[in-house]
Amino acid sequence: MNEQKTLLSILFGVIGINVLATMGLAMLPVISNTSVKYGFWLTSMSIVGTILSSRLEKMPLNRVLPLTSLISGTSWLLAMVTVNQFIVPYIFFGLAWLGIGIMGIYIQTLIQVNLPEEYLGTGFAFLSSLLGSLSPIGFFLGGLLGQLTSSYLVLYLACLGYFGFAVYFWVHPKLSRLENELSSRFEESI
Repeated sequence: MNEQKTLLSILFGVIGINVLATMGLAMLPVISNTSVKYGFWLTSMSIVGTILSSRLEKMPLNRVLPLTSLISGTSWLLAMVTVNQFIVPYIFFGLAWLGIGIMGIYIQTLIQVNLPEEYLGTGFAFLSSLLGSLSPIGFFLGGLLGQLTSSYLVLYLACLGYFGFAVYFWVHPKLSRLENELSSRFEESI
């Protein structure tokens, strides 16, 4: 039962990132003054962290998850700061999604490894649905907040979510001590 609490603690942080990131994604069409620029943003998102995730699976979770979150937040921030340059913001945005892809793979694996086998199908479906169901809320909030304030404010809030997740991981009493590797159950390290 302790490993499920640890998994839920991680998912709590991921839920926050998910809502803030989708708020930021809602603003991409607003900051793109042509369909080509919007296409560049979408293309840079398609870079997936699969290649690196296999190289990082031996790193302790208390290092790899906050680190990839920091890389994503920093890259997202740099993409917004350089938004008016030619290709630079798309490279940074692609790097942000590289970290996001790694975290996505890790979260799915952590769910699979840490749920009891008899609840794996139901639990996996529930947790994945929960994470996915919050995206429309994030898009709605991002559109609303962007309309009331500024699209760039929403984009900066989105990158702050990644910094917040790293801090959350470092200050959480259990997560900061989570030294096991990706394929290890939480009970093996708690």
